[in-house]
Formats: sequence, C-alpha cells, structure tokens
Amino acid sequence: TKQEIENLRNEALKLYQERKYEEALKLARQIVALKEKEFGVRHIEVAKSLSDAAVIEIAGGKLKDGEMTIKQAVSIFESNTDLNSEDALALAGILEMLGFVKFRRNELEEAITAYRRALELKEKNNGAGSVETSKTLWQLGNLYLAAGDYAAAFDFYERVVKIRARNMEHVGYDEVYDAVQRYECAAGKAGKIPEASSLINNAQTKIDKYT
Repeated sequence: TKQEIENLRNEALKLYQERKYEEALKLARQIVALKEKEFGVRHIEVAKSLSDAAVIEIAGGKLKDGEMTIKQAVSIFESNTDLNSEDALALAGILEMLGFVKFRRNELEEAITAYRRALELKEKNNGAGSVETSKTLWQLGNLYLAAGDYAAAFDFYERVVKIRARNMEHVGYDEVYDAVQRYECAAGKAGKIPEASSLINNAQTKIDKYT
C-alpha cells in the first residue's frame, strides 16, 4: 500500500504540474481513501493527503470545495492534541491556505483569523523572529492594510522589516526593500512616520551597503 500511495502521489503531482487538475484530483482522492483504510479516518496522514487534495481543488478554481477539504484536514489535526513540531507546522500551512481562500472570496476577517492561528503555531515552533514566521507576518500586514486597519498593518510590517533586515543575506535585499516600502506606506496611513523613521533609515542603510 505504501508503494501504491507513493506511485499515485507521483502521478498526481505530474498531472498537477501539467494543470490537469481533474485527473490529479481523482488520484489525490484515491490516496485519501487508501490512507483512511490504512490509518483510520481521523489520522494525521489522512489530513495531510486532504491538504494535498485541497491544493489541487484551489488551483483548479474550486475554492468552495477547497475550503471544505481544508476544514476537514484542520479538524483532524486539531483532534490530535499531541502534535509534534512538524505536524504543528503542517497545520500552520493548511491554515494559511484557508486564509488564502478566504481572502480570494473577500472574507477578510476570516482570512485574518486563519493567518493569526497559523502565526501562533509558527511562533511556537519556528520562533517569533524566524524568516518563516515573517512570511505569515507579511501576509497579516497585507490583510490588515486591505481591511483599512493601518495601525495593525504597521505593527506587523515593523516586525517583518526587523526580521528581514537581520537576515538580508538569506532573504535578499529586495525582500527587505519591499518590506520597508510597505512599512512606510502603513506608517503614513496610520500617522506614524516619526515613529517609523529610525527603523526605515537603519534598514535602508543596510540595503545600500548590500547593493
């Protein structure tokens, strides 16, 4: 069964990359059924395969189906109270996918809730100052900016600027530049330019040295 699942997964990935989403989804659903039979319907392995199916559904434009599949996966993860770090981060990724779907459907409040839940998991398992955590902070900044909550956007972008500036060699100066631009925008809208000026200047100095 393990080899059968691996073969199906490889074929589904190939079809996904070829944008043959309906065919890929059929295989993804077969994998879910096989894992349910092997592990039980509430096992983490089933949730991970449901997540793969949701990715295909979303890519194929089936946002409603994708959301339902994501919620199935989330329910399974959350029913397991002793998640290890790897599984907790897998759940964070699924919650971010839910946030993306909610954003696409213009449900900003629900999108923010999903990303904030993902952030908690990433802060706990990757660290509050990690580059991976900054990716979720960035998305939350964007969501709050879109929602018109400029003060909240400012706070999230500030954390992103600090993390990216510390890790410029890893993330690249363009990532720092983008964060500074967005931070400055939020600062202007929130009336916090004086408060932001020191961090902006320090980050810009690092960018100039790098380039």
